[in-house]
Amino acid sequence: MVYRHSPLVASPPSMEEIADRLQLQRFQNPDLLACVLLWIPPKHGRFLPRLERRGDAILNRIIEDRVNQRLSNEKKRQTMHYKLYSNAAFAMCAQEIDLVACMPMTFEIKDQVETLPIYGERHILADVFECLVAAIMQDQGLDAVVAFLDAKFWPHEKEILARIRNQKRGKDLLRYCKRLKITLPITSLDSRPVPGGYVAEMRIDESTSFTAEAPTRALALEIVLCKALTDLQFRPIPRRPPQPTG
Repeated sequence: MVYRHSPLVASPPSMEEIADRLQLQRFQNPDLLACVLLWIPPKHGRFLPRLERRGDAILNRIIEDRVNQRLSNEKKRQTMHYKLYSNAAFAMCAQEIDLVACMPMTFEIKDQVETLPIYGERHILADVFECLVAAIMQDQGLDAVVAFLDAKFWPHEKEILARIRNQKRGKDLLRYCKRLKITLPITSLDSRPVPGGYVAEMRIDESTSFTAEAPTRALALEIVLCKALTDLQFRPIPRRPPQPTG
């Protein structure tokens, strides 16, 4: 099988190593797995877009069933399904399981995988993850897909939801910057729990980053943005005055 690609930055491991790394049974059709992980852009053929749509539908059904089993409140079910059944969630899961290490790293893919999208945007890792799910379904059946998600998606659920919250918060902060006509090229915004609170980190570029620690995640994110705006000589976010009661 020969595919058209830009020059490789790094070559992928063998199909056997990939199957072991992703805890997959050996594919009856290894060319199917190779096609997914070599990632032919859609303009080079119609096969992958169809596989993408199939994987998207499979993930939608499985995530919906799992969320419905766990939550009884309809509003909470819809919110959880909306977050987990998303391009951002699939891209983050692919990053958590180091799916990119199973792909030949071309320069165009390298540019895309170095940053993840703001919540809701398309991302090549999300597309590959959807195609991989469809390929497992086609080669090994639904039980193998459920087993794969139990091993590689659901264990990372808390981390994915936390990062989605951070990205939504980051999107709100970017809207604030846009309203003030501030150009602030945030390349990453993340937070993690530490003893006594949370640490937030914002990276502007490879050489510039800001961190802040606070009792709550939201406050840590707000402080780190204020630090960035102050250091870059922009007006920090004003705190909202308390609303009168009664």
